[in-house]
Amino acid sequence: MNREEAKQAILDRYPKIFPVDPERGTRIGFACDKGWFPIIDHLCATVQDYIDNTGVTVVAKDGETLLLNPPQLVFDTIKEKLGTGRFYERVRAFPAETVEAVDGATLERVQTSAADKFDGMILFAEHLTSVTCEKCGKPGELMNRKGFLATRCPACAKQEGFKQRPDQGSPSTRLTITPERVEMRGAGPQPEPAA
Repeated sequence: MNREEAKQAILDRYPKIFPVDPERGTRIGFACDKGWFPIIDHLCATVQDYIDNTGVTVVAKDGETLLLNPPQLVFDTIKEKLGTGRFYERVRAFPAETVEAVDGATLERVQTSAADKFDGMILFAEHLTSVTCEKCGKPGELMNRKGFLATRCPACAKQEGFKQRPDQGSPSTRLTITPERVEMRGAGPQPEPAA
């Protein structure tokens, strides 16, 4: 399957996440290479499963109980930026009948909870793009070619003339974040935190 066919298959598999734009009459797509398609596919499957199969029982204004699913997430753009994937999304509003039936505080609580879950899923997918070759999908790292950043495996990097970034340190570099400081082990001496 070529790149465009693989991309179209993902768009077709998730019509709720990639709806037709009424103004343009087309679906939004994504601008990245095929190596990240499995990440996008898995993210969309996880998001849609969460929306379709996670419900919160709420009490409606009339006293009836309702099962309220999270609002639908829609991707506006998925693209490569500064060598890693970026996912730009929005959460659709609840249907009018739900807004009329359920109080605003409950809707806001469900929407906030869903947005937090979506953020976590998207951040994880963005991280995966930083360690996955955009061209072939093999393990990769952020590389540089005359100021252009891309995530590539060693073979694709060599073929396209990318080199390891000088600021990356060794492969054993680890990022440690604490409330007091950010420390990169393996990247040389670190400045002491300000007092």
